[in-house]
Amino acid sequence: MIDKDLVKITYYKASGAGGQHRNKTMSGVRLQYEGHTIECCEGRDQRKNKELAYKRLYDKLVANIDAKAIVNKRQQHQAQNAQCGKRGSYLRTYDFNRGIAEQDGRQYNLKKIMRGDLSDIYEN
Repeated sequence: MIDKDLVKITYYKASGAGGQHRNKTMSGVRLQYEGHTIECCEGRDQRKNKELAYKRLYDKLVANIDAKAIVNKRQQHQAQNAQCGKRGSYLRTYDFNRGIAEQDGRQYNLKKIMRGDLSDIYEN
């Protein structure tokens, strides 16, 4: 998953507890890969810090992939449900008080439609 040829590794002198050995040796490790920067200076051993930094980089990349998958799944779900709750390609309303059915701005006799005569609607 991680192309080690693209990883830029830099070493630096770590600071903090550990005495003179830690302050004088280049035990800190910094990995840069595809915009991600991981620094590790947990211990006094450069090799162990490097292994730990690679593990953290891997975990961060996996977390980003999982986050992108969740976002993509959510976007697909929203796209599929974009038409839910909305009207279809035509708008048909029934007004029982006035006795009309209206579709696409045209009015039809509601009594005929309720009897099952849809010829007026489908002829237009």
